[in-house]
Amino acid sequence: MVLNFAGRIQQTEAPVAELTNPTTTATVATPTRLPTEVAPPTSTSGPEVAGGENAGDIEPAPTVQAVIPAPLTTRTPAPVSPTPTQEAPIVLNISVLESSAEGSWLRVTADGAIVLERIMTPGEQQVFLAQRQIQVRAGNPTAVQVSVNGSPPEQLGQVPGQPLDWSWPPQ
Repeated sequence: MVLNFAGRIQQTEAPVAELTNPTTTATVATPTRLPTEVAPPTSTSGPEVAGGENAGDIEPAPTVQAVIPAPLTTRTPAPVSPTPTQEAPIVLNISVLESSAEGSWLRVTADGAIVLERIMTPGEQQVFLAQRQIQVRAGNPTAVQVSVNGSPPEQLGQVPGQPLDWSWPPQ
C-alpha cells in the first residue's frame, strides 16, 4: 500500500513484506580498554603482522596519549570594602524630649511596613527594628531625638512644628 498525493491509500503491486530486506544485520564493535600511555612506535616501515612481514595495505593504529589536566587553583576573592550604610539589623531608638511642652506626631516605617503612627508624649521612648531601611516622619521634629545602633542621640529638626522626613540608611 502507498499513500498518494490526495491522501488516500492505494494497493501496490508488491506486498509490503516483499519490499523489506530481512537479511540486513547490524554489527557492533567490541569495546576495548584504552591504555593510559602508549609507547611510540619503534619502526617507521609500518606495522608488522604475524610472520614478521610488513602489511602495506593495513593502516597503523592511531597513538593514544592520556592528557592529565593541571590541578585547579582557586582564587580567594578580594576583601570587600565596608560601605557607609549600617549593617542589618537596624536598631532605632526614638525618644521625645521631656522638656517638650507637647509631644510629636510620628509615623515609623520599617522595611516598608508602618509600625507606628500616633502622637508620642514628652519623655516617651520606643525602639524599632528593621533589616533594610527605616523611615520616620515627625510632625514636631525639634521634640524628637533618634539614635541608630547605639550612636549618640540626634535631634531630628531645627524648626518647631514643621514636619520632617528622616530615613536610615541615609538616601
